[in-house]
Amino acid sequence: MAVGHEYLLQAAAADQRLARKHAELLALIEQIERPTLGQLGQVLGALKTQQQAWLSYRAAECELIGSLTLSAASWPTKYAHQCALNHSELRLRRVRDATRCVRRVTRFDAPSGPGSAPPDDYAIANCLQQLAPLTNHL
Repeated sequence: MAVGHEYLLQAAAADQRLARKHAELLALIEQIERPTLGQLGQVLGALKTQQQAWLSYRAAECELIGSLTLSAASWPTKYAHQCALNHSELRLRRVRDATRCVRRVTRFDAPSGPGSAPPDDYAIANCLQQLAPLTNHL
């Protein structure tokens, strides 16, 4: 098996899991029919744009990591695929955590009705903050 091929397969599988979980998060946000969640369309659009930008960032970051091996053999590819896998797994954890958090604060699993409290918009926004870790740690 070529050097790095296992990482390529693992990264592709992680990308599929990430795409499914991100779609689940978007669907969850769409269920929050709240006019005050800022501009729900704006939040959804920003989440989609940010995910596409993250994918571009990961590709560029991992290309750099691969090229820094200064090797002409297959090592740059191996390191680039390993980098993509690492980034995807970290991003998947963040998206999973954000999804769990939104579920918790919106209480989608709890009964709803006349006596139930509406979800706190700021709590929902706070759940999504973890998807921008660089900005939140400046």
